[in-house]
Amino acid sequence: MPVAVRTTVKFVGAYPVSYDARRTSLLGDAASMLIPQWVVGALSLTPAVVVARMPHMPSWTLTRRRFLLAGGAALSSSMARTGVARAQGRRGEIIAGLSERMLTLDPANHYSISATSVLRHVYDPLLDVTNDDRLVPALAESWRPLNNTTWRFTMRKGASFHDGSPFTADSVVFTLKRVRDNSKLIKSFVYQDIDEVQKDGDYAVTVTTKRPFGSLPAHLTMLGMLPPSAGAGEEAFFQKPVGTGPFRFVSWTHGDRV
Repeated sequence: MPVAVRTTVKFVGAYPVSYDARRTSLLGDAASMLIPQWVVGALSLTPAVVVARMPHMPSWTLTRRRFLLAGGAALSSSMARTGVARAQGRRGEIIAGLSERMLTLDPANHYSISATSVLRHVYDPLLDVTNDDRLVPALAESWRPLNNTTWRFTMRKGASFHDGSPFTADSVVFTLKRVRDNSKLIKSFVYQDIDEVQKDGDYAVTVTTKRPFGSLPAHLTMLGMLPPSAGAGEEAFFQKPVGTGPFRFVSWTHGDRV
């Protein structure tokens, strides 16, 4: 019988955000059933105001009744704590249990559900995807093909990384070239058809591919953008990374909590 691994994830808010607006699931597709999207959307975190504890539930003895009772308990607890946290000046934390350990803080070096559940809140991609599989803007406010092998992405202005540095076309150029050129990164193989990545001013990027690459926008929903400064020392950067997401990284105790 498999043994469930329980990891605690602690998010600290970086700036005001509503999960309904960000179109992201706090706990991933499976676990999000415990906290429905309409509830998550109602929790406006400024910066982070909710403490939600996921109940420990053995994977082979979970009945429908226990599932519903546990989900109700988690929801009631989170809503009760929300009121307390808001009364204390809208400060607090979110605690979520994951089914497996985090292995990396590099958004280009995993296809892990647990890593995605955490890092999607630290880094933003260029595009996002809705529950009904529609591509929508994230850091890129628009995108379009110029021909069969060329895409143009226009960036959203005013976004910044958690260290205060601005998000610009340079970030996109760095992130895409890095994942293409570093074959040790798990996601590198996806981007081998990229030929050139060129900035067109501070807020536009043109991507030329070796052959038609119609799925490029979809792949970019799974690649968090990095600041160009990460290239100066990647080992040091990923010990305390910065992104443009709604939560900023504070610490990581391997096998225990983020």
